[in-house]
Amino acid sequence: MVMQGDSVLLASLLQHLDEAVGRPMRIMEVCGTHTHSFFRHGLHHLVPPELQLISGPGCPVCVTSQADIDGFISLAEEQGGIVATFGDMMRVPGSRGSLSQARASGASVEVVY
Repeated sequence: MVMQGDSVLLASLLQHLDEAVGRPMRIMEVCGTHTHSFFRHGLHHLVPPELQLISGPGCPVCVTSQADIDGFISLAEEQGGIVATFGDMMRVPGSRGSLSQARASGASVEVVY
């Protein structure tokens, strides 16, 4: 829940940014969970018209289909195949398990940073 002091602080910050930038600002939300939280907690009511929120492409965890995960698992299970992924993708479920489960069963899945 947004407190009165928080909205005053946010308004002051946005005014300072507006003066510094001198034009309308746009912020891209990359993760759908962030967008939902922003609206659920009423933060969108605090956003002045000079600040536009633009929904982005979505994070890999949110936008990767089960079929894609299944394909990655199949590649990792092939002889000589290696799948390299970010750590947050390891637990995204496919129709027959996750990359983490496939790795535990001997598939070649490597985490990159």
